[in-house]
Amino acid sequence: MKTALVLLLAILAQAAGNTCLSRAMKVVGAQAGASTGFSAALVVRGMETPLVWLGILLLLVFFALFAATLSWDDLSFVLPLSSFGYVVNVAFARWFLDEAVSPVRWFGTLLVVVGLVLVSRTSRPRQAMAARAATPPAALAPGAAGAPGAAGARAAGGRP
Repeated sequence: MKTALVLLLAILAQAAGNTCLSRAMKVVGAQAGASTGFSAALVVRGMETPLVWLGILLLLVFFALFAATLSWDDLSFVLPLSSFGYVVNVAFARWFLDEAVSPVRWFGTLLVVVGLVLVSRTSRPRQAMAARAATPPAALAPGAAGAPGAAGARAAGGRP
């Protein structure tokens, strides 16, 4: 439950940050002229825009919350759940940026949701997680006494 709540906050921060950046950079790009493409002046103009900084701040919030979830749960569980951000980003683009989202894109987001349901229904080996957390990192180093496979490799006369 903790992971889901923190990831939801992270995803909302990410979608809001992406929306702010998109809106701001479209304005900056229009001011610079569509034909200029990427330039240092475009970057400088973007950095002078408060909405760009708000977007960056929200993306930093996303990163901090995402990193926090990785401190207590498996990457193989957290990363697929964070892909719900794709769905939220498409919705934000439609609602806040007035982007046209085709039925094919909505169907693609539906497929993401189906994948999320499948991943969220998988069990996570909590005992294995607890055992990994209790093992000091030095004990897991290759060749360390007690490292997985180290004793068997030594007994066979090989390197671990």
